[in-house]
Amino acid sequence: MSQLPVQPQPVNRDVAVAQAQNLGAGMKQQGIKAIEFENGTRAEYDSKTDTTIVAGNGTIVKDTPLTTTVTTIKPGVDPVDATKEVYGSGNKQVITAAAQNTSQPVISGQLSK
Repeated sequence: MSQLPVQPQPVNRDVAVAQAQNLGAGMKQQGIKAIEFENGTRAEYDSKTDTTIVAGNGTIVKDTPLTTTVTTIKPGVDPVDATKEVYGSGNKQVITAAAQNTSQPVISGQLSK
């Protein structure tokens, strides 16, 4: 993964939600807790809450049995500027990092400033 945040690209939210739901279903079926793709996208599935979180390319999709939430860093916004808001909304550092296509240590450094 790159150490520098990547400017997010516009995302089709319907496609992002469908991909996250499909990935979550596959993870649930196969008993997979977490996947990290070579492009920096990360997916996590929590069997206790039946919740899937997929983060990458400026977007986080959180799918629960009752709600689906999509968080998108707006195009043109420096991802570093969005770090505290994205992390502060309940996302782990590793999820915040995946949304920014960077690493967890970079996010930790940004949050400590």
